[in-house]
Amino acid sequence: MIYEDREIMIRKVLPALPSTKSGCEIGVYAGEFAQTLMRVAKPDKLILIDAWELFRPILVSADANGNNPVILPGTVLRGIVEKKFSSNNSVQIMHGWSADCIPRIENASLDWVYIDADHSYEGCLRDLLLVEEKMKEDSFIMGHDYEFNTQKCRDSESWSFGVGKAVDEFCAKRGWHIVAKGNDGCVSYCLSKNPNRLSAN
Repeated sequence: MIYEDREIMIRKVLPALPSTKSGCEIGVYAGEFAQTLMRVAKPDKLILIDAWELFRPILVSADANGNNPVILPGTVLRGIVEKKFSSNNSVQIMHGWSADCIPRIENASLDWVYIDADHSYEGCLRDLLLVEEKMKEDSFIMGHDYEFNTQKCRDSESWSFGVGKAVDEFCAKRGWHIVAKGNDGCVSYCLSKNPNRLSAN
């Protein structure tokens, strides 16, 4: 299934799950998409993982289409996210490397995850493999930057990601399937163990 953008994708695919109450975003930046996930999925618990300034002192991110880049200090971004969710008891912020934080999540506890962190092939594959055992039997692994939609991304040649290769290898080796995409400029993906998960609902 191909949807116009990642928010529509998530709105359409999550109702196919038995539960959407426990989710995780890996790679948070300033927390805008985390707010979208809270609004759309309405989880009882949302875990947010980001290294922020541990990765680089200054961080660059663009919008969902890969346009309009923003450059901010990691410490500032961390403060923005902490302030946004300071009064929300449903949100747990884990500050650190995904390789250190993901193992601290209870196994088989997540209904869904959205990965938008290390975009290298090695980093993305590592996050996928680490998060797999944290997923419930019937769950979705989602993420950003699988490929480019050049009709929306004005300058795709400026970005170099290994996400697509990592996702394809993970699916081939671990038995997951791409069941949906959100067709922003930087395309999102949705994985399921059941290749017919969405068509059956």
